[in-house]
Amino acid sequence: MSGPSPEFEMARSAVGKITIDPKLKQQILEQSSLKDLYQQAGITRKQGKSGRSVNLPPDAAASSQAAALAAAANQLTYQKLVASAPMQKACAVVTQQLLRYMEQLYIQSSSTRQHVFQVALLVDNSGSMMRLADETKQAMVLLGEVLRRLEVSFAVVRFGRAHGQVILKHLNEPFSAQAMQLALESLTWDAGTYPASACEFVAREVFKDAPVLNAGSHASADSSSSSSSRQQATCGAAVGGEKEVVSVAVVHHRLVLALVDGLTQEMRAEDYISALEPKGIKFAVLNLYDKQQEELMGKINDLWAASADHVETLSKDNAADLPKVLAKLITSYLAQELQLVTAAASAAASSSAAATAGAAGTGVSSSGSMLAVSAAQVSAPAVSSEPYLLPVLCKGMAGIGSITYDTASLDGGVEPGMMYRHSPPGCLIPFAEAATAASSSGSIDSSDLAHSVDHAQARLAEYCSTMAQSSLHTAALQEVQQLWQQALSRPTVQGHVSRLVEVLESAVLPHNKHTRRRAEESGPTLHLPGLIKAAVSNYTSKKIFARKSAGGKRTYQVALLLDISQSMQGHLLQCGLEALLMFTEALNQAGLDGFAVMTFGSTTTLVKGADTPWDHASQLALLEQINCRPGHQLASMDAAAIQAAAALLTSSYSRAAKKVFVISDGYGTSGLALAAALQQAEQAGIEVVGLTVGFDHTHVPTCYQKWAAAALPASLPDALQALYTQEESAASASSMRAAAGEEWAELMPIMAGAASSVQEVLQQQSNVFGDLVRQLSRNKEAKLTHAQPDDMSVDVCFCLDVTGSMSGWIEACKAQIQAIADGLMPKIQKKCPDIQARL
Repeated sequence: MSGPSPEFEMARSAVGKITIDPKLKQQILEQSSLKDLYQQAGITRKQGKSGRSVNLPPDAAASSQAAALAAAANQLTYQKLVASAPMQKACAVVTQQLLRYMEQLYIQSSSTRQHVFQVALLVDNSGSMMRLADETKQAMVLLGEVLRRLEVSFAVVRFGRAHGQVILKHLNEPFSAQAMQLALESLTWDAGTYPASACEFVAREVFKDAPVLNAGSHASADSSSSSSSRQQATCGAAVGGEKEVVSVAVVHHRLVLALVDGLTQEMRAEDYISALEPKGIKFAVLNLYDKQQEELMGKINDLWAASADHVETLSKDNAADLPKVLAKLITSYLAQELQLVTAAASAAASSSAAATAGAAGTGVSSSGSMLAVSAAQVSAPAVSSEPYLLPVLCKGMAGIGSITYDTASLDGGVEPGMMYRHSPPGCLIPFAEAATAASSSGSIDSSDLAHSVDHAQARLAEYCSTMAQSSLHTAALQEVQQLWQQALSRPTVQGHVSRLVEVLESAVLPHNKHTRRRAEESGPTLHLPGLIKAAVSNYTSKKIFARKSAGGKRTYQVALLLDISQSMQGHLLQCGLEALLMFTEALNQAGLDGFAVMTFGSTTTLVKGADTPWDHASQLALLEQINCRPGHQLASMDAAAIQAAAALLTSSYSRAAKKVFVISDGYGTSGLALAAALQQAEQAGIEVVGLTVGFDHTHVPTCYQKWAAAALPASLPDALQALYTQEESAASASSMRAAAGEEWAELMPIMAGAASSVQEVLQQQSNVFGDLVRQLSRNKEAKLTHAQPDDMSVDVCFCLDVTGSMSGWIEACKAQIQAIADGLMPKIQKKCPDIQARL
């Protein structure tokens, strides 16, 4: 007979329903001797084919939507943690430190090579981690925010029992506060500790697309975690009936980052190595501990030294050092990757043969998938075949105009003049020399890109025509039109738009074409009144020629680009949407309605062309790209968007001045391609201005030649005026504003009314996914079915482990057994009187 017996299934069902109060568990842990328990446990081998990919229940989507609606009225615990002042500072510090290494990696990139980072966050859900619950949650929030800002795709995996791993956030799942809230709520601290089995699960389920490297390429712990692949791929629009084919090497950097306390029986280093190294996956460990396990840390450190590539430990007493320790851990990983990439680049520069040998020596495989050059991918909105879910489509519109100077001044006393920064005159394009040196590695033909842009404009025209005649989307169009007009009618927004119109007309887009002729000393034609005056004055007046030098009008071609990538989600994207709304309305009021609007993430989408009206169909297309296209959020191809905008503006062959405004946070994934795109735009006479709006620290000043940063959408007009007039001359005023900019991360919690400490949030945390978490926990419960319950007999037996490792739990287990025994028989006799039950 195969499989478990009904008696075993009933016993497992009863055990699965046993629960222990968390406070009781905490008390037992504090009274127990971890050293004795750990030493008596022994060593366990990795548990074979461990775990399974556990997906959320079918109604998870409905639960997520309910959580999103709840978050609109009351912030999620995750959002409150992110908004707290200490977490804001920590995220800014860690992000900036890691960016230095990311930039060096991007400098090694070229138009034919891209670096893609993928991280699996492995969280220990064992009972012993309850002592470190707050520190674990802080680490999860900090890592989630930093990885989001760096445009790194990541998964979150909870592990405990050898076969009980749960993927709480999948690798390619778009980042959201709801996903991270679910991850926080899913930590129950009631399982065992099997990290080696969890590593094997991650390699098999999370990184299932990663190729197994050739034998010998992962023989040492110093081998690279990166793998690259090259093949031909089609991209862009059809050009003359054919697809453009471009090849790019995608270098994947895969990392498992474990948050653990190290109290495990899986003490064989080879189990961890054999699970991850065949696929070139690096292993980093942040080991949390408290005073109870200090005596055990020597043995734990020996395990991680032998099995992990990067290790850091953090005591509960030094929890304030979490940002510094996490930055050090990930920095060591990036430094090693940079060293390997630099070595491979040097080898590639020598000869193609040396490059091949260098790739084999660093664990780089030659099989897998290929990513097409995104610069040729310019798409247009597509008409949905299903009605839009209006709360999702219009998310963010209600918050337009909600953050003002007044709300900032109430708590912080911040002066409006301290709320913006801008680039000084005479700046050069960052990384321009490196981009020039790498330009010989390949580029996209400008004619192919022009064809792609033309095709996108044609599809956009079809979209607008179809939407105008569609009855399916009438309600959505009306809702968008109403919300857009409501946003523009708010007094605060009206004031900001009026101020922006004034700045555009006077400084940013002044009259650049004269319309009336007047007498000049030189010119293409004679000026008759001037000639008469010269004759009468015996030619003492020499202005006898006619030239257009009076009157004026504006002749500009403008493109507005909005970054909708993962790193922009939340506060920055809300501010970016408001800035775009202000910009479009100001351009219309200034008589420059022939502007273009594009969004970009992993792809570039043309939302409005120069010849397309800025109506509710275009506005719906914009909101759809922001709220309904999560796949675009997993990268920030800013260089591709700038190239597409330049191609669009030059396609008209107009002599009008051309400007591109990029609303972004600057955390791009294009490497040196951004510097190359800025150079190409400069050579074509196109001015590119980077704009960042919001309190978060951004990277725009580091990667754009000309930029302006505003802490509020209301500050954007002042920032633009200062940029184009360079009006402040006093060094003190300049330094004051620069210092104010450095404090924006502190101002955001003031604006949001956030908690002053992380502990304050954790003490008041609320659960939104309670039902969903209970469904996940019920996966552990076994259900007994029987065809003939009237003939069933049940024998119930309690078996208790009384070994030394159970010393701290025996009394609690005895109490639970007594409680079950007292209540089990009456319940069976009441519900199933015909069953013969024996205890």
